[in-house]
Amino acid sequence: MEYRSAALAALLTLAGSTLSAAEGADVQRDSWETRLERAAALQTEGKARRDAADRLYAEEDKACYSKILVNRCRDEARKRHVSEHREGKRLESEGKAIELQVKKEQREAGERQAEREAPIQAAEREARAAERAADQARQDADRTHDRQGHPGGD
Repeated sequence: MEYRSAALAALLTLAGSTLSAAEGADVQRDSWETRLERAAALQTEGKARRDAADRLYAEEDKACYSKILVNRCRDEARKRHVSEHREGKRLESEGKAIELQVKKEQREAGERQAEREAPIQAAEREARAAERAADQARQDADRTHDRQGHPGGD
């Protein structure tokens, strides 16, 4: 009985610390969601800019053939294309970096949560084992009592 009370007290203490950690986790989860939304927006914007740069380059390159200085026109169009394409790629990369960082933080938070919950789970297992042992002892005592009360067997 004392063992069960001690296990229950430890379990309640650990559960209280887990509840306060859960409140902090809600704030962190909101931050993650906001950052993931921003990462997705950056990736979408980057992809859109690269696609727009490709379309614009195709149009400008085609228009260059009607000009006198075709090569200069094409070189300038290519420079604009490369610049816009790089900017789009940079935005996508920034978005992917944010996403990877959030996923890393989520994984680490999950590991920390598992570490915090491990003692609680161990206490719960010990409490269940103690209950099973007490139940088994009661059953054994009842069987012994029944056998003593009923001589002659089955």
